[in-house]
Amino acid sequence: LAAAYQNGNNLQKAEETLKTIQQEAAGYREYHHSLGLIYMKTHRYDQALVEFKKALAIRPASPTFLYITADCYEALGQHKTAQEYFSRATAGVPQNGPDYINQGLAFIKLGEEGRVLDLLFEGVKADPFDLRTRLYLADTLLSRQFFDDAWKQYATAAAFSPRSVAAYRGMGIILLSRGEHSAASMYFEKA
Repeated sequence: LAAAYQNGNNLQKAEETLKTIQQEAAGYREYHHSLGLIYMKTHRYDQALVEFKKALAIRPASPTFLYITADCYEALGQHKTAQEYFSRATAGVPQNGPDYINQGLAFIKLGEEGRVLDLLFEGVKADPFDLRTRLYLADTLLSRQFFDDAWKQYATAAAFSPRSVAAYRGMGIILLSRGEHSAASMYFEKA
């Protein structure tokens, strides 16, 4: 229920719902991650850090938890500490698609964009049904003008999730770049 409120951007209800299970959920990383994200989205970075550090105590090598902790420090103006956490995130151990995305984002924050594509391909291989990772890879390929590779990723995403607006939008952009305007408009209409 808290996730539904959070996805609907009703952060107050999401926070209230999470706090009702605080006693039972205190040892679960997802609980601390979710509550920390709510605090972060509402600019309560100090409170978010407390929750993210609890999640890190449970899973210390998580690129996701390390990255969002770094983001909080950056928002607080503690850039040196943020850089330390971004660096730790690049050395973390990804266990799912979002971990690969966040590890790639940490490399970008450190000015090491060259590693991102390899990481995203690894992420898709490790978690092939994670739509976010596949779409992030496709968008990255598109931004670097690797149109054929991007198309493959968007098409796979659309096959997994036929209502994926992002997949059809990406395919439409590729077709536009090739001058195929009528075909592009069909994909944009699907989006």
